[in-house]
Amino acid sequence: MLTPRDLLMLAAVTALGGALRLAPLLGTDLPLNDGALFLTMAEDLRADDLALPATTTYNGVGIPFAYPPGGLYLTALLLLTGIDGIEVLRIVPLLASIATIPVAYGIGREILRTPRMALATAAFYAVSTGSYEWLVLGGGITRAPGFLLALVAVLLAMRAYRHGGRLRSVAAGLALGATGLWHPQAAVFAGLSVVLLLPFMAGDRIRAIRTVGLIGTTAALSMLPWLLAVVGRHGLDPFVSAAGSGGTPFVGIVSLLSSRTSGGQFEVLGIATTIGLVVSFFRRFRLPLVWMLAIVLIDSRAGQPYVAIPAALGIAFLLRDVRNVLERHVAARRPGVATGWTSRGMATTVAAVLFLASFADSALAQRDPGTPLRAVSPGEREAMAWVSSNTPADATFVVLSGRYWALDAVSEWFPVWADRHSAATVQGYEWLGDARFQRQQQRAADLAPCVAANDQACVDRWFDEAGDVDYLFLTQSADASAAGLECCFQLAEQIGESMPVEVVYQDDSALVVELPSGMMRP
Repeated sequence: MLTPRDLLMLAAVTALGGALRLAPLLGTDLPLNDGALFLTMAEDLRADDLALPATTTYNGVGIPFAYPPGGLYLTALLLLTGIDGIEVLRIVPLLASIATIPVAYGIGREILRTPRMALATAAFYAVSTGSYEWLVLGGGITRAPGFLLALVAVLLAMRAYRHGGRLRSVAAGLALGATGLWHPQAAVFAGLSVVLLLPFMAGDRIRAIRTVGLIGTTAALSMLPWLLAVVGRHGLDPFVSAAGSGGTPFVGIVSLLSSRTSGGQFEVLGIATTIGLVVSFFRRFRLPLVWMLAIVLIDSRAGQPYVAIPAALGIAFLLRDVRNVLERHVAARRPGVATGWTSRGMATTVAAVLFLASFADSALAQRDPGTPLRAVSPGEREAMAWVSSNTPADATFVVLSGRYWALDAVSEWFPVWADRHSAATVQGYEWLGDARFQRQQQRAADLAPCVAANDQACVDRWFDEAGDVDYLFLTQSADASAAGLECCFQLAEQIGESMPVEVVYQDDSALVVELPSGMMRP
């Protein structure tokens, strides 16, 4: 049971973690970064009276409606109540991300067994940039509740291993099944964790194996109706395609070895995590390292939210070890003097300094040009509205902002707010086959370097392979400029050297260029 003091401390940690999660949303009234695909799919559900369509209308490329439907149905139901979809994509991910902090405390309490260690786990999880950066975005409508459900499934499974009881096992299975209905990577993380934790948490291995069997069966049955519906309509191809779109284990291992595990500006927590993992391993507490290695090897694209819990466990253990070392040091220097209060005070000071440094590091990371914690600017959205009202409905655009596609909010939101086809937008292609996904990623990545290198032949080759393109939508990217890449207004001038083009819209944020009819066909 939580004492009033423990409850107060957990509330304070949750509030500080919540402040970090809320801060980037205060500067905009739009969702951060992504979410356009999911909002469109939710609107498709609403339009079809909540029946699963075969494909989504997003960007007009026939993307199968195979994504786990939990977040989509939640959004559609909230839309039916009259709540604006933009607000849904802002508020739901934020609340779900904040709710993961108390669950992290529960996991820490089950594994480390003391309130103080559990609080340290929750605290360092809460201030890790990686624990929330991709969850509070607009696309967090699926990621954040999915991750919350995954952590709940892990917590319930641990309690079932330790205390037994079919009710706990069924509850863990339902949470695991709900995770699978919400987010694919969260489901992989939860399923992996439930199995991996068994030898670490279970006293009676035979009972625990029966428990994990009941958890898995319950989860599978709860997902079965949706899986049958999707497979019956599309076969296994969308799932195979999406599974193949992730990174390699090598990427995950490199990230781990380079201490890039927290997402902070200076990786204060990443460095502490590396030390904590090494210390805990040699102190025979091997769960954090084994858990983290399993995550990055199985699904390296899952990234920092999924390693944040084992990282926090390693840091909590490190701080306990620091306290023990300080206690022995004080006892050796001052024999016969009570050392508990002195060593506890020194260890608390070390923990507080590390926590405050990590909080500041996380806050600074939100100002980094490469952060996904950015929304479409008012000027960019205004330009998209102009496109919607002033260009043919069947026009095809190339959107270029100079950002990597997963961080390119303009490219993702363009098909929604401009209501025009975007030829180089990548979102959703992971469900259309690995070849098409890889080709689309390459198309999105190739044009900006041509411009940066002032290579007219490269630009011409790109358009020769682009198919029918009617307009360019270019943004003046401060982020790209900060990274040393001049983008993207000068592309219009460069293309104008080889063909007649017309600037039909221009302001400080965006430039719309009409290309000559019939010249862009391969």
